[in-house]
Amino acid sequence: MKNHDKICVDANVLLEVLLEGRKRSHIAATVLGRASKIALTPLSYHLYVHFGKKEGHSVEELIADLADFEVLAMNDDTINWANLNYANEDFEDALQIGCAMSSDCDTFVTFDQQLAKSYQDSPFLKITCL
Repeated sequence: MKNHDKICVDANVLLEVLLEGRKRSHIAATVLGRASKIALTPLSYHLYVHFGKKEGHSVEELIADLADFEVLAMNDDTINWANLNYANEDFEDALQIGCAMSSDCDTFVTFDQQLAKSYQDSPFLKITCL
């Protein structure tokens, strides 16, 4: 994958990189290391804190982990786009793609093959499945 200006990462990629002992962490870290700017949707931010707490990390520690990431906006336009474009009954994926597109991300990176397949034809955003 070439160097991109702004990559939005799915929660599954974020969790692999930031939480200890994940089996695909090296793959996710390599991809993210090539990005000049990494962005998260509010959903990914939430899931990182949620699962990090379950693994025994403090909320303060988890929030500090995310301090260098841009958190994208989710607004009425994003929600309306997701309402009109969600695929495979997975509204969360549509919200994330909508956030990435409305925030001018170049690429959305995920480990979710179904998400990548569902939105692969987007003319505004490259979807990369690791």
